[in-house]
Amino acid sequence: MIGKNTFNNSNSTQDQIVGALNNLSASIDALIEILVVDRHILSETIIYAENLTQSDFTPASWTRMQTALRSARNIRVNVLHKSKLMRQWTT
Repeated sequence: MIGKNTFNNSNSTQDQIVGALNNLSASIDALIEILVVDRHILSETIIYAENLTQSDFTPASWTRMQTALRSARNIRVNVLHKSKLMRQWTT
């Protein structure tokens, strides 16, 4: 909230604005690093799950895995989209 409050405050000094910008930029940079690592691990696990054979597992466990796989795919799409947006903001 500090950055938003600083932006909306017409009495904010240049130093406060630069401080809020630097703080936000540093936070965004940290998020990108974490997302890159998680994205690769998630993608590898999705590929592993996609290569499993349904007949090797019980129907109930296969259904649970398919539900989790759909969720993981959705998350991967969201992470890739957010990562792309963050790269656009920081370049």
